[in-house]
Amino acid sequence: MDITLLIADANLPSRDALHRFFVHCGFSVVTAADGLECLEALREVEPDILIIDLDLPWGGGDGVVTQINEGRLSLSKTPAVLVLGGTSADAIAWRAGVPRSCCFPKPVQILRLVDAVCLAIALAESRQARKSCREAEDYLEEVLATC
Repeated sequence: MDITLLIADANLPSRDALHRFFVHCGFSVVTAADGLECLEALREVEPDILIIDLDLPWGGGDGVVTQINEGRLSLSKTPAVLVLGGTSADAIAWRAGVPRSCCFPKPVQILRLVDAVCLAIALAESRQARKSCREAEDYLEEVLATC
């Protein structure tokens, strides 16, 4: 499996547990403890999926999500942002442009998070397959136009 997750969580035990779990599942995992580390990792790694805690210090998870939504970060490879947070997670993430179905209250139920990661991967693969089909159709039209 060649999927990279970025887990940005202020809580060290939670971050380490998620890291160990997803590595055991075969994912490449990068972690960040605060908003600044998360922004740096997003620029360097371009993860396939971002799992972010809204309670990050130094910029906050909501600040990072807002930067992504406003296009300040080019994350062409990152199809999904999954938000962890308290009772305000839905409202903050929704204002930042993240679908509410991608928000998980803390403490996170690991199986719900795993389901969301798997769904995000499937959706990204489906989008890529559709894009490849469109490109093949365009190429075929070009070839047929020259006949």
